[in-house]
Amino acid sequence: ASDVYKRQLLALADLFKANTKYDSAAAYLEQRAGLLQTGSALELAGETYYEAYSLAFDEAKRQGLLSKSQELLTKAFDLSKSLSAKTKLALTYVESPTPMKGIGLLREVLAVEPKNELALYSLGTLSIRSQQYDKALARFEQLIAINPSDSRYYFYQAECLAALKKPTEAITAYKKASELNTDPTAKATIADRIADLQGN
Repeated sequence: ASDVYKRQLLALADLFKANTKYDSAAAYLEQRAGLLQTGSALELAGETYYEAYSLAFDEAKRQGLLSKSQELLTKAFDLSKSLSAKTKLALTYVESPTPMKGIGLLREVLAVEPKNELALYSLGTLSIRSQQYDKALARFEQLIAINPSDSRYYFYQAECLAALKKPTEAITAYKKASELNTDPTAKATIADRIADLQGN
């Protein structure tokens, strides 16, 4: 297949992504990965299937997208040994019936690259899900130290502090999250959280 065709597949995928049709985008990227057979092309296709999974509502369809993502990311990691492919693969396991396998992979990534933001973020949000707020808080504080300009990290830090009954510290973190966020919906959510903590 010509380079032009491979570029066309990528352009089509971008077009579908722009219209939030991630399943169609993923199908084109999978075709491209089949032609290129590189770790990065497989990783991009696998990651896009994961995005499609996270946006799909139909349970049967979701499971299909998730297993497709897992299959491509496994191939990508086997081929490239890239930590980013391994982290994304871990996320597919976290959502599967074997979440501990995903957590194990994330810990392996951090053993090699202690400041891997995606791995830390994933473990932090998982700790929140299982209501281990002190563990989660430690992860988000690590993330803030690594990348102090990401509003999500302050938001989750605030969520943990609120759950740990530290309202004053939580409000400070929420305010910081709001400062760094430009999305009006997110800002409104944060304002509600602050009002709740202030007892208004």
